[in-house]
Amino acid sequence: MANTPFDTTQPSQVKGLNGYTVDPIFTVGDKIGNYVAPGILDGIGAYSLNDTTVRVLVVNEVAATDGYKYTLKNGTQLPGARVNYFDVDKRTLQIVNAGLAHDTIINRKGEVVDAAADLEFGGIQRFCSAALFEANQFGAGIGLADRIFFSGEETSNGTQFALDTQTNTLYAVPAFGRASWENVTELNTGRTDKVAFLIGDDSSNAPLYLYVGDKKAGGFLERNGLAQGKLFVWVADDPANATDAIEANPSQFKGSGNSTNGQFVEISYYDPTKANTTGYDAQGFATQTKQNELATAVNAFRFSRPEDIATNPFDGTQAVLASTGITAGPDVWGTTYKIDVDFSQLLSTTATVPTAEDTAPFLLPTGFTQTEIVDRNKANLDPQFAATFGNWDMVALDPTNRYIYIPMEVSQGAGLARYDTQTGDFVSALTGQVSLPYTSNPAAWDKNNDDFGPFDPAVYTPYGTVITAEERTNGRLFEWLNPLMAAGDTANVVWRSNIPAVSHEGLKFDTSGTLYFIDESNTGSIYKFVPKTVGDLSVGQSFVLKVTAFTGNASENWNSTANAATTRTGAATWVAITDANGVKTTTADPFDFSSTTTGGRAAADEVGGTPYGRPEDLEIIGDILYVATTSENAVYGINLKTNEVKLFASRSTIDGGTALAAGTNLNNPDNLASDAAGNLYIIEDNGPGDIWKASDSNKDGVAESITRWASLGVPGSEPTGLISTNNPNEFIVAIQHPTSGNDALWKITTAPEITAKIDILYDGNDAGKQDFGMRSPDNLDWADNGKIYLQEDRALGADIWGATSKQEASIYVLDPAAANPADSLTKIAQVDRSAVPSGQTDSSPTDIGNWETSGILDVSSLFGNAPGTQFVFDVQAHSIRSGTIITATNIDGNGDGTKTRQENLVEGGQLSFLTAPNANLIQDTQFFAGTPNADTIVAKQTPGFGGINDVVFSGAGNDEIDSAAAGALAGNNIIDSGSGNDTVFLANGDRAFGSADNDTFFGDEASNFRASGGAGNDIFFLGNGSNGRALGGDGNDTFEIGLGGGHTLSGGAGADQFWIVFGELTKATNTILDFQIGTDVIGISGAANLGITTANLTLTQVGADTAVIFGGQTLATLTGIQASALSVANPNQFVLV
Repeated sequence: MANTPFDTTQPSQVKGLNGYTVDPIFTVGDKIGNYVAPGILDGIGAYSLNDTTVRVLVVNEVAATDGYKYTLKNGTQLPGARVNYFDVDKRTLQIVNAGLAHDTIINRKGEVVDAAADLEFGGIQRFCSAALFEANQFGAGIGLADRIFFSGEETSNGTQFALDTQTNTLYAVPAFGRASWENVTELNTGRTDKVAFLIGDDSSNAPLYLYVGDKKAGGFLERNGLAQGKLFVWVADDPANATDAIEANPSQFKGSGNSTNGQFVEISYYDPTKANTTGYDAQGFATQTKQNELATAVNAFRFSRPEDIATNPFDGTQAVLASTGITAGPDVWGTTYKIDVDFSQLLSTTATVPTAEDTAPFLLPTGFTQTEIVDRNKANLDPQFAATFGNWDMVALDPTNRYIYIPMEVSQGAGLARYDTQTGDFVSALTGQVSLPYTSNPAAWDKNNDDFGPFDPAVYTPYGTVITAEERTNGRLFEWLNPLMAAGDTANVVWRSNIPAVSHEGLKFDTSGTLYFIDESNTGSIYKFVPKTVGDLSVGQSFVLKVTAFTGNASENWNSTANAATTRTGAATWVAITDANGVKTTTADPFDFSSTTTGGRAAADEVGGTPYGRPEDLEIIGDILYVATTSENAVYGINLKTNEVKLFASRSTIDGGTALAAGTNLNNPDNLASDAAGNLYIIEDNGPGDIWKASDSNKDGVAESITRWASLGVPGSEPTGLISTNNPNEFIVAIQHPTSGNDALWKITTAPEITAKIDILYDGNDAGKQDFGMRSPDNLDWADNGKIYLQEDRALGADIWGATSKQEASIYVLDPAAANPADSLTKIAQVDRSAVPSGQTDSSPTDIGNWETSGILDVSSLFGNAPGTQFVFDVQAHSIRSGTIITATNIDGNGDGTKTRQENLVEGGQLSFLTAPNANLIQDTQFFAGTPNADTIVAKQTPGFGGINDVVFSGAGNDEIDSAAAGALAGNNIIDSGSGNDTVFLANGDRAFGSADNDTFFGDEASNFRASGGAGNDIFFLGNGSNGRALGGDGNDTFEIGLGGGHTLSGGAGADQFWIVFGELTKATNTILDFQIGTDVIGISGAANLGITTANLTLTQVGADTAVIFGGQTLATLTGIQASALSVANPNQFVLV
């Protein structure tokens, strides 16, 4: 804690230009109380700490091993970058306190740092720019849940950190990915379940990253969406123009005033299964090199050196980016970009029945399109297509996407057909004969003389075949061995009778060739078939899943009384029901295709296979097998490496469109699908039927949210068989059993989730600008007045940067709303190399650009001023490395007998205010003169009187002056009320003077004021005010003290009344300097209610003074008065009413 307000005495290292002024408040080497902040000051954030104080947070860009060691709450000492706080008085603009802003650090592993080795660099490595964001800054529930200050390590493979300003805890944020961090800025997603941040990666030829996080219940990182999310890169590919050239770098997109459209493309930067493998860290996050590879793979645009970034305060989807420029590249002098991001909104409601079946059967998000591929009416015209082929179900695609394989889910006469998208022809591989029974003996089976039950699904196997199976009790599985056959050839289909008889639906292969399947029943289980030879489904071993903690009855429904009381999640095992050769190991016969009571279901029950509520479709993404359970309205996930079962999604999962639990909106989840990015889709067996897109950003096996992706409103139908094509933006889906009977296949083409237009506001490489315009833009702020303020940072060699212009680094303002923003650029401040602090030395005074300003922030509103009038910024004086940079802390960190700058403050610099021309800050002194008449002068209402640091002379007349009306910042005014019976309302720190007449002073909530009544009978109502000084002067004056107390009172000449208690006891003792015995009186108001009587009100001699005491509390001290000369029972001395 600083003992007194602090303001540096060193000269300003920056001079204002074009009417701007600079006021330094701290110089590196200054000591504020017991705290000394290191140098290389950089990123800044600020917030209102209380009514009178702004807390300014400033980071240090020092290396992990540099700077004197600071101490955390647990005693851990660390060198390196840190976050400092400077508490600045809103009225005086002086520092009143300073210190370390964090006392606890949580590392990438989520562990409390208690040793330097817990951090990757042995300390924090070079904090750079920074940004602070308030909670819910875009509206109720939209944005972060807490106020957070962000800063990241500007080094290869650096980590972003987030400071919880409530708990002083600094958290590593692995979910942001890796970068050489410059800064991040929050964008408005328009959703309560998501957060989004643009990322500036200060690396040469780096992409522009966008992080979109999922907010979920839990700790600090979880609730703020910082624990789990997706990472995107901007690609200059216009989604609305198929022939648009994809610009690669600034050689193809350049020049002030130019613009281009693009989209953010997701990259798979996190995979916990790849932890500690090449290109991935211990948690499974891609290294910075790997991230760059992933970005290159999707044609990410490469900026020269993307650095600072800030959001438009009037449009949370727009941001400004400074790319500093590099010597070896097309962008040498740097470019400033405006980024306009569009977050597509998925659906928040279901389709309304009916939709237009023939033209637009699906309700889709904006930008999506739908096109019919083929329908049953057309198919019926093909002689290969049987009349019984209705209820089209889950389709399959061959690798070229030419052929679509369609299973028919009808109870009799089912079949499997292939549709050729090039010729429009159908081929049928299986056609059920309605007049025939199902064959139960594999040895007697003839595909041309058999009926088939409902087929569901079709799956193109990794081995170039197609499988389908019957969704009926003791259903069979068939394999089409030549699905790419020419039209007219004979389909070669076999019955894979070594796969148990169950009511099939989902079929899915993992990478090892194991086939997973289910038994679609309310007592149904989950199975796997491990071929003896990979790719050969004729022989293999079958297993059923058994959850270890399940203690119910395997043969009963999933929700029976016995089963409702136990769990079906957690650790599980696969229990064999056959041996490796497919020979049954259970009493029940898994291969009984005739009975309704045996088969695979009976075998599973026998070994305790865990029952689920109508398990239907399956999907595998990574190591997770997903299972839709229709009766449970849920989806489970099974980790195939650990065999752990989790509830992935249910009606309790957040609906991303409403930010509420999905509830009954999730109805009969049936089919599952995935896309190229690894997202899971959940398709309802319902009318209207919704298709949901699930989000599991942290890949923990539990969805953060599900959001409607499409909704089908055709009467009588359900969507089924969603499958992604080779085009990552295209999907095929079937419309099954509509009332019209016209089953159909439709193609849905999606729009990018996130698009962005980028405009070049200023290109420093334009003709005439090189070294004479803005060079190497680095730090910036999009201020609250709509203007952008930018700082130069020499990013080029001294032989280039400033070599011609001879100009030091400067600060500029640019108007992005101007017709030509580049032409609006104005220089407003510049480094002054002559301002070397006392006790310090500039080791390279002629090295142009060695000093830079770094970090700038509009703090106008925090200090009560108009937007864009008051900024705080810092200076990095790199060549100041001696004197008090060492001696201010004077530490020999390694004990070698030599105290170096690296062991102390490292480099010089300053923290300063920058004030705009004609800013009219409320902190500035204004002079207000009244009239000879009765004036009413109210702060912030009377023009010319702001109520802060002002001077008022009201003149003659009965005047009223109210400085307290200025609010929490009111104070430090000088008020002369002149002649007349005046009334003055005091604020903190005011100095008020009455006159010869009867004046009244109100100090109800004021502290540290001084009020002088002058001549006349004056009244001082001090109420809850505290620590004031009230002087009555000549005349009979009255002082009324309320709850506050701690005042110093002087009655002056005349008969004065000191009401030291007025209805309640004061919190602090009042001091009366000149009590006159026999003339003045002490008053106690409300004595009866407080229990004060002449018997318990005592007088005690304390040195030369008398203490007036009640109940052990000293109410007042009478200076220079002997207690023996007083009596509380004397009404001429004490009045109790």
